[in-house]
This record gives sequence, structure tokens and C-alpha cells, in this order.
Amino acid sequence: MPAKTTRKLVKVGGSKAVALPPDWLRALKLELGDVLEVFYDSVVLIKPKGMKLSTEFLKRELDILAELEGGWKA
Repeated sequence: MPAKTTRKLVKVGGSKAVALPPDWLRALKLELGDVLEVFYDSVVLIKPKGMKLSTEFLKRELDILAELEGGWKA
């Protein structure tokens, strides 16, 4: 399900938010109230709470996303 999209930062109350892509939410069967974990530095990673990550999985995902962006390898 690799994809690239553009989202706008919007004001929600006293905060700012970005809507998550509906295709991603459907693919992971996420619903309102589900808990997500957010990891961030210069890049933001959002995953369902309890989903296990491995180095190999992350490398494959980053390679796919890099191809969408224009081509570097992790």
C-alpha cells in the first residue's frame, strides 16, 4: 500500500493536526478511539499501539517510501 499524499496542517482547538489518509486507516482497520504511537525526530512515524517493528521491516518500508520521494536507499 505504498502511497504519497499531501496534507494541510489544520487548527483543532488550541492545537494543530493532520488528517490521516483513509486508505491507511482502512488497511490497518483503525477506528475512532484506537490508540496510536507516534515516534518523531525529523521524520514522524505513526503506528498502531502493539504493532511490532523490526529493523528489517523499517528498512524495507523506508526504501519503498524513498522510491516514492525520488530515490535514495536506506
